[in-house]
Amino acid sequence: MSPFQRSTRRLLELSRRGELRQSYLLSGDRLGELSDFARRWVRLLACDFAAGRDEACGECASCRMWTGNSHPRVQSLAPTSKSREIPVADMRAFMQRFDFRAEEGRHQIGLIIEAECLNTESQNAFLKTLEEPPTGAIFILVSCRNERLLPTIRSRCQVVNLMSNEPLLDPSLLAGLQPLLALLRPGAGAGAGLKAADGMLALFKGMKERAAIEIEEAIAAELEASQDEEAPKKKDKDRAEALAGARYRSLRDQVLVIIEAWAAEASAGDAATRPHQVFSGEALSPLQSARLADLIESLKLDLGFNMNEALAVECFCTQAAKK
Repeated sequence: MSPFQRSTRRLLELSRRGELRQSYLLSGDRLGELSDFARRWVRLLACDFAAGRDEACGECASCRMWTGNSHPRVQSLAPTSKSREIPVADMRAFMQRFDFRAEEGRHQIGLIIEAECLNTESQNAFLKTLEEPPTGAIFILVSCRNERLLPTIRSRCQVVNLMSNEPLLDPSLLAGLQPLLALLRPGAGAGAGLKAADGMLALFKGMKERAAIEIEEAIAAELEASQDEEAPKKKDKDRAEALAGARYRSLRDQVLVIIEAWAAEASAGDAATRPHQVFSGEALSPLQSARLADLIESLKLDLGFNMNEALAVECFCTQAAKK
């Protein structure tokens, strides 16, 4: 079953039970595929005969209006300027089109493509709408850069992760990280956070040793192939240290990818949308997911700016394990 089928079946089941959220955030790594998914989802929501289907019927009055881009219950917003910024005037015009009551049993649907392009003023204006949404409205946001959205917006959305280009996770790093990440449940406490930090730093130490060995073996093979006995030893040592440092940073980046995959799966309401099974257990709340995303972004920035590695990891782990 495709990700679209899994998600739409879940959507239809929630719709039948009257449990649809008023805002969804579709997150992924390929805008084109995300946008196509979102439009198919909107079309399904608007379809008059969606019951029992995984796709819109394509024949009812709603589907014909959708095909003609004239559906009165569907409004769209996307960046149109060269700056790729959605100004507050566009957001206000978008919201004004929701100033009417939806027919009973029918949804008003707002689709925002590249939601990260909303500037700060636009996001604040939209936040007021999310706090007091129009009757019967459902908003679907599409973004490849969730971190650019206000945490208060992310916390009010149900995140649906659709990573179409899933990264290949290093099996040995994944195996080492999984038990550590399992400790970082909100409310686990400082002890669990410190234990996870100690384990992560031990993993980092092993990565440095691994990087040094890999580079040493690569340079030895290179010298053997060239049979250059006159190669200056000091230069080789300096080169080896630089390459080992670069290799270590590459491994550390893979750790961050795994942590991001773990966070994405922790935000997924449906276990079927957890492709790597990095995370197991009950999904985090939208507010917890937004907070975790902020902590990961801070960790990435701290490591990227070469701040004290041990301090950055300890801060991340202890904060992630707080209530």
